[in-house]
Amino acid sequence: MNRLIHFILLLFAFTNCKKDERDPVALLASLTGIWRPVERTSPDFVTVAVTNAEPDILEFRFDGVILNRNGFRSCCTPNSYTVNGVYLNITPPLPAELDPLCIAASCVSCQDLHVIQNKPDELTMYCNGNATKFIREK
Repeated sequence: MNRLIHFILLLFAFTNCKKDERDPVALLASLTGIWRPVERTSPDFVTVAVTNAEPDILEFRFDGVILNRNGFRSCCTPNSYTVNGVYLNITPPLPAELDPLCIAASCVSCQDLHVIQNKPDELTMYCNGNATKFIREK
C-alpha cells in the first residue's frame, strides 16, 4: 500500500512538470514585427511624448534580434535580455549586419534590458532606469 501511494505521488509530480519554455522563437512570436516609440519615461519619472519617432523605430526579428528601421542590427543592443520575465540569450540562426553608422555611435551599455508586452500591440522596454513605450506598426 505504501508503494502504491508513493507511485501515485511520483506520477502526480511528474505530470505537473512543465517544459521550461526558453526558446526565443516561441517567446518572441507575439513581439515579432515593427514597433514605434510613443513615450519615454526618465529615472525621475518624467514622461514625455515622442514626437519624431522615425529614427527610433525598431523591429523584433523572429529569432529575437532587434533591428533598426533600415534592417540593420541596432547599435548598442545587448545579446541577451528579459522578455515578460524570462531571460533570453539571443543566438541568431541568421546573421544580422551591424548598422555602419554604429562606428560613430557613443553607446551607453544596457546590460539589463527588460521587454514587457503590456497589450498585444503595446510594449515597454526598460533600460538603465529609463522606460520607452512602443506601439506596433500596422
